[in-house]
Amino acid sequence: MKKNIFTLAALFSAALCHSPVLYAEGNPGLDDYFCNEVKKPFFAEAAREKGRFIPQRKEAQPDSFLMPKPAGTKRVFVVGESVAALLGSGNNLSGKLTRGQKILKKLLGSAAGPDARIEIMNCGMGGYESYRINGVLEEVLKYSPDLLVVLSGNNDTMEESCPGFECELRRRKFRLYEKYFGISNTSREARKKAAMKIHESMLLKMAASAKKAGVPIVFCTLPAAVKDMPPRQPAPLESRDFAMGYRLFYAGKPAEALQKFKLGLAADPIEPFFNFYAAKSLERLGRDKEAAVYYANALNSDSGMSRSGWERNSLIRRAAAAKGACVADLEKLFQNLAPGGLPGFAQFTDGMHWNVSHNKAVWEEIFRAAGRCGIKGFEKFTAGDQRAWDEKPGETALKRLGYAFSWVDEKNLSEAGLAELARVRTERPELLKNSGASREQLEELLINNVWSAEQIKHMKDLYPFFLAHLAETERRARNYPGALSLADKALALKPGHPLLRFVRVQVLADMGGKAEAELLALTEERSLGGKAAAVAAAYGFVSAAGPSQSPAPGAGKAPAAGGQDSEFASKENSKASKKLTDQAVDKIFAGDFKAAELLSEKALAKNPLNPEALMNLCVLRQKDGRALKALEACKKAASAVYQDPANNISSLEMLSCEASLESFKLLKALKREPEAAEILNQCLKRAPPAWPGLEAAKAALKAP
Repeated sequence: MKKNIFTLAALFSAALCHSPVLYAEGNPGLDDYFCNEVKKPFFAEAAREKGRFIPQRKEAQPDSFLMPKPAGTKRVFVVGESVAALLGSGNNLSGKLTRGQKILKKLLGSAAGPDARIEIMNCGMGGYESYRINGVLEEVLKYSPDLLVVLSGNNDTMEESCPGFECELRRRKFRLYEKYFGISNTSREARKKAAMKIHESMLLKMAASAKKAGVPIVFCTLPAAVKDMPPRQPAPLESRDFAMGYRLFYAGKPAEALQKFKLGLAADPIEPFFNFYAAKSLERLGRDKEAAVYYANALNSDSGMSRSGWERNSLIRRAAAAKGACVADLEKLFQNLAPGGLPGFAQFTDGMHWNVSHNKAVWEEIFRAAGRCGIKGFEKFTAGDQRAWDEKPGETALKRLGYAFSWVDEKNLSEAGLAELARVRTERPELLKNSGASREQLEELLINNVWSAEQIKHMKDLYPFFLAHLAETERRARNYPGALSLADKALALKPGHPLLRFVRVQVLADMGGKAEAELLALTEERSLGGKAAAVAAAYGFVSAAGPSQSPAPGAGKAPAAGGQDSEFASKENSKASKKLTDQAVDKIFAGDFKAAELLSEKALAKNPLNPEALMNLCVLRQKDGRALKALEACKKAASAVYQDPANNISSLEMLSCEASLESFKLLKALKREPEAAEILNQCLKRAPPAWPGLEAAKAALKAP
């Protein structure tokens, strides 16, 4: 599947420019953490103790060691991401908590000196993906390891974005893979496959380096909260099937909700939210075995890819087998810990970080895996007394509150954040009450560190939207008076904001109040897309404009210009439209602009909401000075992305922003400055952080 010319142009321009780290999203502290700190060696010799090596990167565990290695010592290095860091300092295990030291000395025989022990250094670093993890692994091979343990997979989700030549090469490699996989996959699947391919190649590289050095290596599969954590992307409320199912589910009618979710799945079997809510509905109905299938589908189709599902873990097992590495199956460990094999918030504080009370079990599984692979001295290892690892429920609740706040923004309600808040409501209701009392009280409750500092810095702006999340949490629990009070408080802090009004009006609708007129008025708010219209229809306000039912395998409805309903393109027409658009792109590259325009118009006849065809016309009409016609196409391209749920993918969201930026330039040239500013402001409110034109758009808006 070929790319639209504007998508290609955007990617190419990003490749030439230094862009901010995607992990950091403009956070200077994280920018330094990911781009600058990694240039330092992980360990350096201590200034005051010759031969002792200590970590020198921020956020590293305080584990140190001696070189040369003391006789009889078995040295283990753990490398990886935040789930590795979650295991804590190796010092906690190397001495007083380690059991089986007598067995170790017996195994080592006469080589064991008085200080013989298992020595563990945890080099896990939050946010590190496989490239950065491999850099640490290559370094620690110099320090006489007897075993390497790797936990990698939750962060290999996106292309590299630090500045510099090496980072640029990695960006280009990612995009080449993405383009290759795009030949026979959707853009969403192509991006996922590109990320998986690069991750697998890095794991193979780690295994090969360890093998060459003669050091055994254990790869860990990674567990996930399958049943309680929703996908980390906006819920498709613009779909009327989803909106109706969502309303019925939270009204306590899971059987009826399930029928709506299954209608959506008939059109798109891998849509993550339809799968997730179908699973929740089945679970409410006591059909746990059926629910498990849908939960697994939701996990594996989550476009955020921030939790390792069976595909990622199969990749880890495959890479280990290819190089003769060992595998510690943490995925299976947590499946065995959870009822029905479905881990959730009983074991996890978010989607991938388990409660630290499970650290003992994790450590012991890692060392059992080493023992099963014939690595002498590790198979009898036990990680001390369980009481040393227990975490107080109040501490877990504070972590959940921190995660929920970290996902708050002004554009959408975070389903993941709402799930965390619902759990806190069950376990520590007084904590939610205190967090909603004032922003000062919330700030006192939040854990302030390098990961949360930037979000907390914007507390004043974000607090009304946190209150909206609290209001929605209460609405879903059917505490309507409490929900309305919180929604009113949020609106008092940010009067008239569409998202806050949208939250409040749903509470009114559930209470049987006069919500129809206000909800229908919200259908005109562009920032809400088709959400208000779909929710209005779910409440029976049938005069609402906007997207109707999710398209069944043959058809559906979508809003046309002017508010009248028009047919969504069928799958066959969408496919034909895409093919014509690709042919048009070929003509553009060949310089045959007339043929390209004709093909683009034919594509629109098949699918009027094809944003790529509209974008073709936007650029083609500018070439021969048809500014007004170009503007019309640009504006339609920007809106088409949000009118049809089938367009709800990250690459098209970026295309929408490109179209808005082009519209801004055309409107400025036509001396229509207020309209130009409005359209670009709307774009910036919903622009994905990965959009390469983000900084240019901000600069254009500020320019006189």
